[in-house]
Amino acid sequence: MFKDEFVSASARVANQIRDMIFITHELKKGDKLANERDLALKLCTSRNTLREAIKTLVAEGLLVSRRGSGNYVMGRPQADQLSFEARESDKNLMKNWYEMRLIIEPQIAKLAVERATDKEIERIVHWGCVEIQKTQTVPEFVFADQQFHAAVAIATHNITIERLVPYIQESSYYGSALASAGHWFEKAKQQSVQYHEEISKAFLKRDPFGAYLSMQNHLMQGIADIEW
Repeated sequence: MFKDEFVSASARVANQIRDMIFITHELKKGDKLANERDLALKLCTSRNTLREAIKTLVAEGLLVSRRGSGNYVMGRPQADQLSFEARESDKNLMKNWYEMRLIIEPQIAKLAVERATDKEIERIVHWGCVEIQKTQTVPEFVFADQQFHAAVAIATHNITIERLVPYIQESSYYGSALASAGHWFEKAKQQSVQYHEEISKAFLKRDPFGAYLSMQNHLMQGIADIEW
């Protein structure tokens, strides 16, 4: 009912390619991507959507496109302080981003409780309590986590906050990738599920301060996991 609401098709395909680099390690620095037709079939997407995803990854510096040759993995892109792709294993940068989220997301949760429609709360609970429990793999968990945090932000009905959603989603993706690389993903997942449930319950109770505190605790735990 709520599938893929806040993640565009091209963004999801871009995440799939990132998974192949950072999580499954199917692709390494210098590797050439399969041709467009074969890769689109493998990722179960259209060639147009794949092209958009590749454009995104080229812009980030994760891939390089060579005319007449194809698309290649660059590994770590050129340094960009706003790019997790440049520092996927850099705990200090990840901590900085979580600290930024800690400043703004609890207040976002509080505002969302005060403004959310019943339908939006249903959506938040769906991703925070139902779908996230079903996840079996890192990519599945990341997708559910991204949808949950995006649903909270969208429920504020604040256009400026909505523009932060892609950054929040990037943080979720690379936080999970870092946890997976550090072999503490299962622990981080269990804790996230617990906090998502607490946040969702606060929404159901229309408790803005409960949502604020639960989101705050969730992000503080994320920082603690990074430091662990």
